[in-house]
Amino acid sequence: MKNEWSKRIHVLRATFGENLAFPWLKKQFVVYRAPDERHPIDFLCAGCEAQQPDQWLIFGVDVKTKPARTFYPDTGIDLKCYQEYKALKLPIRLIFVDENECAMYYGDLDELEEERVVEHLLDKLRYPLTQNGIIYFPRAAMHLIRALTPAECDYLRKLNTAKPDYRPEGSQLPILNGPDARV
Repeated sequence: MKNEWSKRIHVLRATFGENLAFPWLKKQFVVYRAPDERHPIDFLCAGCEAQQPDQWLIFGVDVKTKPARTFYPDTGIDLKCYQEYKALKLPIRLIFVDENECAMYYGDLDELEEERVVEHLLDKLRYPLTQNGIIYFPRAAMHLIRALTPAECDYLRKLNTAKPDYRPEGSQLPILNGPDARV
């Protein structure tokens, strides 16, 4: 049964995103990975950041392998996930692996929760913004980790589970033998 779960497209996407984030985290922190089952965070990290070498941190990391919204300057997470993070009573870093932006970026939840107003077209959007069970954060509050390679973006696009009308042209469901091994 567990083997069948690991072959699901959303699990393949998530695992691929986690595998992209892991080396970046491991360069800076001691990283503990969640078991291969349902979990509220993907990694638990401990260590010091370069800008504060004398201050030890322990925080959770959750990787979201999903693109930012197309027509808004933001990205979001399920409100249910947000509530789970808050219940952990632990600082949380969200890493987004975004195949449309071809980028991997992050935001610390305590910073993302700060109220901001972002001008967008003729409107001013107030963040964090909650709509339809999703809480959105402005992309301007995120920090770039690195660009994704064209091959990484292409693989994620093939794993896109959006309705066909919303998929990039030419996108097809993949054969389930891509780079899905856990690091």
